[in-house]
Amino acid sequence: MADECKVFEMRAPRNREAPIRPVPFLAKQLLDSAETSAAFNKSTQMITVVSSLAGVLTFTTVAGVDPDGSSMSFPINANQEYDFDVKPGTKVRFD
Repeated sequence: MADECKVFEMRAPRNREAPIRPVPFLAKQLLDSAETSAAFNKSTQMITVVSSLAGVLTFTTVAGVDPDGSSMSFPINANQEYDFDVKPGTKVRFD
């Protein structure tokens, strides 16, 4: 299945109580399983992730480096929003 995981990059946290996303996203990345994102925008401080499949997100902590086995990993459920604080230039992998 193509584009299983959507990653929205934002400058600031959004208000979960609002019916409409009040913070416009800076960029949107679509990831397939076993795919790594491009480096986050220089203004990106937070991402929201929504996936059509359950999986594992693996993050880098150093700008420009691809996620590997020593990176931070978080399991996610399908069709649920997850918010993460990130550093500009870092990446996420969806497996």
